Amino acid sequence: MKEYSYQEQNNMENQLKIRQLLQELPDFTRTFFRGIEPRTSSRTRLGYGYDLRIFFEFLQEYNPSVAKMDIRDIPLEILDQVKALDIEEYLEYLIHTYQNLIFSICLKSVGNPFDAEDLTQDVFLSAYKNLSRFDGTYEKAWLSKIAVHKCLDHLKAAGRRTIPTEDTYFEQLHDKESSPEEAFGCFFFE
Repeated sequence: MKEYSYQEQNNMENQLKIRQLLQELPDFTRTFFRGIEPRTSSRTRLGYGYDLRIFFEFLQEYNPSVAKMDIRDIPLEILDQVKALDIEEYLEYLIHTYQNLIFSICLKSVGNPFDAEDLTQDVFLSAYKNLSRFDGTYEKAWLSKIAVHKCLDHLKAAGRRTIPTEDTYFEQLHDKESSPEEAFGCFFFE
């Protein structure tokens, strides 16, 4: 039995996942994946597949022209009808579904509602930018993990931005020289 490197093993696992995923997607997506195969890694193609599945599920749920179709039966012509508004609605769908959860995670972590609002926006922006890395399962856990990481980054950065007050500044200074009492060997006890 041949031993495979880590990279080869990952590629084989990703190829199997892509094949399984293609069984759930419209037939025309096979042509797309065949076309991008020479130029992309298996991980990238898998990410594209998950993105497409989520998008087609959204279309099926919210677009009346495909609502009663099986995802595999959606024709290519439907994509010609997709407008920028549909894409915006898709992002709104993700935000609407998980906004309260993400905000509460951020608020619990940072304790400030204004920072929590900013972090919530950062989470959804980051999720949008990284949709290709999302495996299509457990949206809630994925978004929550992004939120936790954003909050930790924010708290670390806040610690670096803190300006010490005069009292804490002098308390943090380490005196390299001994005190006058220690220098002359006399201590006063009460």
